Amino acid sequence: MRATLVFPPLASPTYVPLGLQHLAAVTPPGTTLTVVDTNVLVWNRVASADPEEPARRAALRGASGAFYAPQGYGPIAAVRARTEEVLRRETAILRRRLAEGLDLSTFADRVLEDALASDPELLGISVLCLDQLPWALVIALASRRRLGARARIVLGGACIAALHPAELLAAVPALDAVVTGPGEEAWRQLCLEAPLDAVPGAWVRTPEGARQIPPSAASPLPAADPRVLPLDRYWNPEPV
Repeated sequence: MRATLVFPPLASPTYVPLGLQHLAAVTPPGTTLTVVDTNVLVWNRVASADPEEPARRAALRGASGAFYAPQGYGPIAAVRARTEEVLRRETAILRRRLAEGLDLSTFADRVLEDALASDPELLGISVLCLDQLPWALVIALASRRRLGARARIVLGGACIAALHPAELLAAVPALDAVVTGPGEEAWRQLCLEAPLDAVPGAWVRTPEGARQIPPSAASPLPAADPRVLPLDRYWNPEPV
């Protein structure tokens, strides 16, 4: 089983997705897992063209305390503001194209290439905040177009608590399931190729309409595995 976990834009470049680390830790042996934080990838990709990017990186990776010095923090704040402006502009374009039929921009298409580089049979998209939802839906829709019916595409994450899963399934046919609540056991079962109606906490389609599979009882979890993420790419002053 080739499985990919994706964290979409647009979140803070300082945020290291804890949920993906927990899901990676419970992934069953025999699964070829790829974890892709497309959010931090696009922040760094856009920032790489900024004239103050070398100074920003030097301030973040310099001696302890350099982050708090005015000459160090100035480039960090400036590059972040300009990069965020570009990303919000691209997100606005994405929203329009999502409504008009998913003709992806070059920028969005590159995000999709990042997400699908391993040609997954199972794609899990984890959404922390509502700003990420347009990107998550585009990744789901475009991935279905690219991968076809052979792949399972599942949406989950903390943000789902603020949404109605049945409406998501109705509006986004590309999604096979929407998982609410803790997703570790659901992810493990998906990696084991369990039927969707056996995935705890998943909202799935049935002939009678969308329904939720009862969640599993809470159980101890292994420690999160931060090694699955590119820790040196996050915009934090000390190693995460």
